[in-house]
Amino acid sequence: ERGLPIESTHEWTRSVRPSRILRQALQAAREWGNGRVRDTSLRPQSIVERALQAARQRRNGRFEDKTNVRGLSESAVKMMNQFSAVQVSILAYAFSEIRCQDIGFWDSIAMIAVRNIDSFKNDQQVGFAWAFARNDICNHALFSELAATATAQMHNLTPQNVANIVWAFAKVGRND
Repeated sequence: ERGLPIESTHEWTRSVRPSRILRQALQAAREWGNGRVRDTSLRPQSIVERALQAARQRRNGRFEDKTNVRGLSESAVKMMNQFSAVQVSILAYAFSEIRCQDIGFWDSIAMIAVRNIDSFKNDQQVGFAWAFARNDICNHALFSELAATATAQMHNLTPQNVANIVWAFAKVGRND
């Protein structure tokens, strides 16, 4: 594997061997400094694709580039209102897979989910509960809204959805 093709004064960037799909975000972070991605050319879909790629790498045991997750989550937060309902649910899944602990990211996801709860399908709503629980994050506003929605939609939930939502609520200590 090759290292980064550019010279850097930061020791941590010399040791990172990012994947092709994450290299742009890391490059933007280096160029702008302070570990923050401020690249306005990032589009919602490219952030989703990068997050999914990182999730696949982590699942396959090849995730080495943890330095860039923070920049990617910060970019997602800045653009949160531009994501579609499907993209928001995919981001929640992907960032839960890579074990993102950026509370600002999770608060933004929760805010969008609560505000637009009716625009998400049952599977996506259950996915939010699963993603938050997987990272041991209990956003009370989100879980309260999910409890109310799940109760109202119980007849439309599959047995797998019910099992996942019960697990998620138990994992974060909710008994709604």
